[in-house]
Amino acid sequence: MTISGTWENMYGSLMTLQHYDDGLIGGLYQSSTGSTGIYRVIGYTQTRPANDTSTDQSHQKKGQPIALSISWRSIDSGRSDQSWNWVSGLCGQLSYKDHNPQHNIITLSHSLVATNPFPDFAPTGTYIDKIPYNRAAPSELHYSLPSPLDLRTTSACSDASPIDGTWVGLEDPSIILTTTVVNNDQGLIRGSIILSNRIIPLVGFTDAQAVRTALTLQSLSLSGAIEETGCAISLSGHLDYAANTLTLICLTSSPQTLATLYLQTQIRGLTLIRQAV
Repeated sequence: MTISGTWENMYGSLMTLQHYDDGLIGGLYQSSTGSTGIYRVIGYTQTRPANDTSTDQSHQKKGQPIALSISWRSIDSGRSDQSWNWVSGLCGQLSYKDHNPQHNIITLSHSLVATNPFPDFAPTGTYIDKIPYNRAAPSELHYSLPSPLDLRTTSACSDASPIDGTWVGLEDPSIILTTTVVNNDQGLIRGSIILSNRIIPLVGFTDAQAVRTALTLQSLSLSGAIEETGCAISLSGHLDYAANTLTLICLTSSPQTLATLYLQTQIRGLTLIRQAV
């Protein structure tokens, strides 16, 4: 079972993914809803196999958790609009249906972060959906999938971003998030979060143009894998410049069979404040 390949959702959008050995995922997304374009995807999946539960009544194996971040700033030519400031966080799993890989399915809980209103389409807010993706024929892309070297960039940009820094949970100070923008053009972020005394590496995107476009909110989406628990994690939300706080939705997906897919993803809200230097 592999995540690599092209996947199509019920809206007709295509997502082409490449899974690398260390669990890192890079890809491109071709949207057919709202604005159309080609968008960058990055994320993580579990590298260890889930427990085989083929002896239970469902006769199915548990799925492979996956978390993805999407930047809705199109890399294709075209006129920009308000959605270019948005990001998405997706969390779920790749599931077995049977022994035919073409019958596999990816089911993702989707958190769309809209940090400015799009007239006649969507007001500011966070939109939640649960979307299945089925395997599709390889997509004809005019852009190459990102290389592992590009995705593993770790050097901070010369221009500091408002997102950069260390953030501490307001309700639970044991939660500590660190974020660094490593590519301003793409809004690519690397970081980590401490949750339940575990350090979880993260990758994702932020709206690096939010300050220039005079927005009050800056979107961000981060993805990771928790090797100790076999889960995937997505963090999506925004930085409020005035309050200097991060408000995030945390999605955590555990491996499930198709029969227990409704238990796949848990949700919690996080509010974090910048740690004093």
